[in-house]
Amino acid sequence: MGRAKSASHFTVSAGMNRVACMTMNFQRARARSVTGLRANLAHSVVRRAKSVMRVVLRAFLGVVVLLASGCQKPREKFEAKAKETLALLPSLAEAARAVPPLTAQSADALKAVTDLSMKFKKSNGLLVQIEELENPTVRLALPVRLNQRSPAADVANVLNLVKPVAADLLDAKYDPSCGPESPDWQRMAETRYVLVVRTTEAKEAKMTGAKSFEAGSWVGEILVFELRSKKFLGGFTVTGGNHAWLKTSLGRDRQNLNADLQLAARGNLTAELRKHFPSVGPSEEAN
Repeated sequence: MGRAKSASHFTVSAGMNRVACMTMNFQRARARSVTGLRANLAHSVVRRAKSVMRVVLRAFLGVVVLLASGCQKPREKFEAKAKETLALLPSLAEAARAVPPLTAQSADALKAVTDLSMKFKKSNGLLVQIEELENPTVRLALPVRLNQRSPAADVANVLNLVKPVAADLLDAKYDPSCGPESPDWQRMAETRYVLVVRTTEAKEAKMTGAKSFEAGSWVGEILVFELRSKKFLGGFTVTGGNHAWLKTSLGRDRQNLNADLQLAARGNLTAELRKHFPSVGPSEEAN
């Protein structure tokens, strides 16, 4: 009886030991598993953190480069190319004079020019009078100037490439200081096309009475050249005339007539630009 109890106790004890051993092994395995998971998780976190840091670093370096380039003022960034454009303009004068009178085919040829832009802040086309090619500060005999501003005159004056001219002696409005922030530097630097205005007919308006006048008229051709190759790409005609409803005022009769004539010609120029160049939008004006 005592032996039977002893054997039974031994069997139970052995079973409990096996259970305890299994429990310990399970706990050890679980601990190893948890430790492994933690290690894997930590490794994954570190790897992801490194990846994020690389992205952040690239972005930071990009911002640094952008800021560094943005710190350059337009004059510092574009002066060399602006000078190059100015140096090339006189060579177009002879080429523009040699172009025969325009025909309908001259306008059709412009369909191949698809990237010309006359936007004020993003322009690769420069509109100049033929007289300005050799002297950007020339004063026109008949003040029908189609370019409202003259970036070439601005830059040439600042660089002392022409004899300085007082602003009030110029037909075009321009910034006589043309500071380092002026957009004229970029516009001149990025010029690819030159639109040369060649006058073919001009008739100045005349006062015939206290409140009456004989209307003036202007006819010109816009000759489009590729600046560096001097290649003539085509052209079109622009006309302008005084409006019949124009009212004059004492002491400013001639100024009013000339201003009205310019306004009419510029309006027709804008319409023609939109017709021939898809990149010239409806809200843009030729500058």
